[in-house]
Amino acid sequence: MITNQYKEDFNAVMGKYRAKAIVDFFSSIKIQSIADVGCGPGDVIEKINDVSDMIKNCTSVFCIDADLKYLDQAKEKFQSDSKFHFIELDVEKNDFPEQKMDLIFLIDILEHLHDPLLMLNKVKNYMTPEGYVVIIVPNANSIHRQIGKEMGFISTIYDLNERDHEVGHQRYFDFNSLGELLAKSGLEIVNKSGILLKFLPNKEMENLSNEYCDALFEVGRNLPEYCGEIFWVCKLNE
Repeated sequence: MITNQYKEDFNAVMGKYRAKAIVDFFSSIKIQSIADVGCGPGDVIEKINDVSDMIKNCTSVFCIDADLKYLDQAKEKFQSDSKFHFIELDVEKNDFPEQKMDLIFLIDILEHLHDPLLMLNKVKNYMTPEGYVVIIVPNANSIHRQIGKEMGFISTIYDLNERDHEVGHQRYFDFNSLGELLAKSGLEIVNKSGILLKFLPNKEMENLSNEYCDALFEVGRNLPEYCGEIFWVCKLNE
């Protein structure tokens, strides 16, 4: 089971930039159906809806989560819209619904799983032939983790700290290890980028202004391998 703890800290701020990265990439691509796997309280969908018509233009949106508490929070936000469907499902232990999706979000999911390759193989069967999957994971090679290693807080950039165990992280990916995983899955990578340069822990990042964080996001476009999060888009191999 995936363990997530949604806190009003810098992770909530990161949601804004995740949404921006998604909207920027798919701005010229027609998407009719979306599945948000491990949707939590629906923050990513909500933030996408705030800045674009991407959700409005869909015919169906599936919010999937194993935790009914978070699914209920997502329902409170979207249940008045008939295009939304809410499914309580542990995706590690069960198959996806039969309906295939144009776009699947795996946002902060793979780092929680015992077998991320199994998840990717499941996802392939859930995609339309022209569908996409968005993968967002914390980046082991992020500047703030490199600084943490140099200061002796972690031995390697792949180490799990107390916070990681608290939220259920099993591992950290970098561009190389995520690429190796996707090569095994057979998915084709169509975009490799990162989300926001992060050089401090969450608690300190919270004190930065919106304008400064916007600048870190823009600069991070040119330094994707060192951003706080990895943002890749994949599709089925033809």
